[in-house]
Amino acid sequence: MPGLLIRIANGQWVASVANANISYNFVGATLNQQVGSVQTLAFNMTDAAQGALAQNIGNALVLPNGVQGAQVVTELFNTTDLLIFNGNVIYGTVEGMVLNDALDEAGTALMAALIA
Repeated sequence: MPGLLIRIANGQWVASVANANISYNFVGATLNQQVGSVQTLAFNMTDAAQGALAQNIGNALVLPNGVQGAQVVTELFNTTDLLIFNGNVIYGTVEGMVLNDALDEAGTALMAALIA
């Protein structure tokens, strides 16, 4: 199963699925503003069930017209089992699980990576 990549690509913070054509830019005009959006995503992961994350993901990621938060959550968290931040694996699920099964733990790992 592929990993969820959170990294800088082409001068922009992005969340993308490895080996797939799925990528979303973080909200913000500058890298510093976008880091705040990465923090928002991490907080929403630790603080919310899937439904709440789907409602709030547009505060962290730029959603194309017509794309709903639930679709983004499915693409990013139901199809991945590793969280990779700037090229380093920071969280992995146990066999048979996806990141959506462990949002709190994955979000905590992302918060820790942001302050490291």
